Amino acid sequence: MAEYRKFTLQPGQQAPEGSTGQSLPTGEIIFYGDNFPPEITSSLMTQDEIDWYINDPIENENLKTALTDLVDNLKFAQVDTHIDTVFSGLSTAQKNSLKKLYKAVLCVGKLSAV
Repeated sequence: MAEYRKFTLQPGQQAPEGSTGQSLPTGEIIFYGDNFPPEITSSLMTQDEIDWYINDPIENENLKTALTDLVDNLKFAQVDTHIDTVFSGLSTAQKNSLKKLYKAVLCVGKLSAV
């Protein structure tokens, strides 16, 4: 039977299939499914934690709206300006590498339409 569990990862561990990619305010990762791997320390989520995760549509909708607005309105030139300003201490090669990564993430966000 599927269950809600919470867990943290140790160096070298990977999140098991069924991990939601979301976390509780405590930083613990949320898992929903069957057969949680025994080699990863976990515990069952409390009903309050499950309710927080499932029944917070206002917060979830606000977050989705904010992310959608950010992704929709952010341009590559703004990424360049941000990197050049915030990471001014990096070398040009490092800044260019960071710009590529930021732009790749932005593209994924635009393609997935958050």
